[in-house]
Amino acid sequence: PPEGCSYRIAVVSMKKAYAGHAKRVMFGVWSFLRQFMYTKFIVVVDDDIDVRDWKEVIWA
Repeated sequence: PPEGCSYRIAVVSMKKAYAGHAKRVMFGVWSFLRQFMYTKFIVVVDDDIDVRDWKEVIWA
């Protein structure tokens, strides 16, 4: 997002199925593509949050 001022933030929207699911997705994102190894922050939000709306992401 522009507010992050960097490519080091990723925002992921997902439908949580079980406890710990968001953590598994976060580690999966970090290991899936080589370009994500430089990502410092991964924000995982519920599927009803618009990841392109930074105010909504921060509120969540």
